[in-house]
Amino acid sequence: MHLLHDEMNNGLRRNSNHMADIKMFPTFVRSLPDGKDHLPLGFTFSFPCRQEGLAKARLSKWTKGFRCEGVVGEDICYLLHEALKRRNIKGVEVIAVVNDAVGTLMSTAHGDRNCEIGLILGKYNMFYFPLIENICISTYNVLINTEWGAFGDNGCLDFIRTEYDRELDTFSVNPGKQM
Repeated sequence: MHLLHDEMNNGLRRNSNHMADIKMFPTFVRSLPDGKDHLPLGFTFSFPCRQEGLAKARLSKWTKGFRCEGVVGEDICYLLHEALKRRNIKGVEVIAVVNDAVGTLMSTAHGDRNCEIGLILGKYNMFYFPLIENICISTYNVLINTEWGAFGDNGCLDFIRTEYDRELDTFSVNPGKQM
């Protein structure tokens, strides 16, 4: 448990977040849409992103065996908008992008204000409300996306991997990731 805690803290610090395997991305939630003039879209994207605004997030890296060229580092909301335009789908506007664990947390917290954790077990992700004094990568009150599926990508868990783990990893789509 100490290894996970240490890796999560690396993701929370300004000086180590860019190198951390567990990125701990803050997610900002400021308002909800009214839906009067367009078809507002809440976009759930289940991959680690650096959120730059309510409707702007850049893909950090592909995980879970997915890979698509030209997307890492790009704004996924913009890419979705452009894809909708190519399909001649008009009037749709991404007004919020959230990670699936954020959506889980928000949907429960809407009815129960005591809810503090959103957990996705199928892909190793969790969102939580941190104590503000523990956050070094943001000065705002935020939710923290752990994206802990990358826990161990930096080699800190190599001591428990077997020869079978290493062989399976060698033939995966993203060797060395999310073992």
